[in-house]
Amino acid sequence: MFNKLKEIDPNTKMYINDYVTIGQGNTGGGLYNLKKQFVQELVDAGVQLEGIGFQGHIGAFPTSIYDVQTILDDFYNTFGTAAKITEYDTNEGMSDELAATYLRDFLTMIFSHESTDGFLTWGFWDGAHWQDNAPFFYQDWTLKPAGEAFIDLVFNTGIVSINSGTNNLDRWYR
Repeated sequence: MFNKLKEIDPNTKMYINDYVTIGQGNTGGGLYNLKKQFVQELVDAGVQLEGIGFQGHIGAFPTSIYDVQTILDDFYNTFGTAAKITEYDTNEGMSDELAATYLRDFLTMIFSHESTDGFLTWGFWDGAHWQDNAPFFYQDWTLKPAGEAFIDLVFNTGIVSINSGTNNLDRWYR
């Protein structure tokens, strides 16, 4: 499938999207090893994989920022591909304050990592979110603390750039 797509459109970037590694904090063992084995099978089959998407459905007990770094380090060191965080959201059991702090730390860490080249949310407004708990806006469109943290990082500090295709962090987090 990957090779056929590349044949049809050579400019398409080839990514595979992971489901459980970051969201469930898997840093080794069963599902983690299966994901790496699957990616390796694609590479061994000649797929020119350019990146791995890591879904970021963060639970009520969030994945340690250090575990997120370990996962990104391991996949980057093993496969040398770019990484994107996809489908970022947090569990409704997480307090607004924790969600804001976690998002700030999460964005700082992922955009400090040499592999990361993208971040996508799984909705932004409670009124159109699969769990009625989007990261940035309440149902009445007032800004959540996590939305404030996002705006601060992206628009005020300038350390995360959403338009340039690159990040501006000095990798100070590491």
